[in-house]
Amino acid sequence: AVGEYLEYKRLWDEPTTNNAPFLRPPSGQGYYSRSGLYAAFRRVLSLCTGIEKPERFHPHSTRHAFSSHLYEATKDLKLVSELLGHSSVEVTAQMYISIFASQKIEAVQKLYL
Repeated sequence: AVGEYLEYKRLWDEPTTNNAPFLRPPSGQGYYSRSGLYAAFRRVLSLCTGIEKPERFHPHSTRHAFSSHLYEATKDLKLVSELLGHSSVEVTAQMYISIFASQKIEAVQKLYL
């Protein structure tokens, strides 16, 4: 999808000459401020998901969602750790222990309820 977008930009729109083709503010000049990036992220999140109050989400939330979904699908903490670029599996376990613990609780509840 990214390659298709860049090809579209090359053929039909303006050429992409910077290293961040997706992160240009509406003016087309310069870069987003942190608050501007967060606002844009939340606006897109709301539009794409229907979440009415996306204030508790931030761009880093996508990293947590990715790691949670990957772990849920594979149960392979080493794979999650490698893909996140962590120095060790222990780092991953410490950072995401609450997420994984809640998934375990849900699994046990499904088993007995």
